[in-house]
Amino acid sequence: MSAKHNLIIVSTRGYIISCVIVVLFITFALIAGCATIITHDYCELYEPITLDLAQDTPQTIREVLYNNKLYEKFCIQQ
Repeated sequence: MSAKHNLIIVSTRGYIISCVIVVLFITFALIAGCATIITHDYCELYEPITLDLAQDTPQTIREVLYNNKLYEKFCIQQ
């Protein structure tokens, strides 16, 4: 192989890599343009959790009560 032939192969590889990068960039830009942005507030979406004292474990009861207290603290006063 001559030096000229090697230069063409290297140039072709660089061109192909550049094209792949551009295609990926365009693809990701288009995908990002389709993203859905949620604008709702946590308090609009959340509903307090109810307990089943007969079936819930003590740990579950503590977690539900804690979660509901946070809801009351941040959402009821709004």
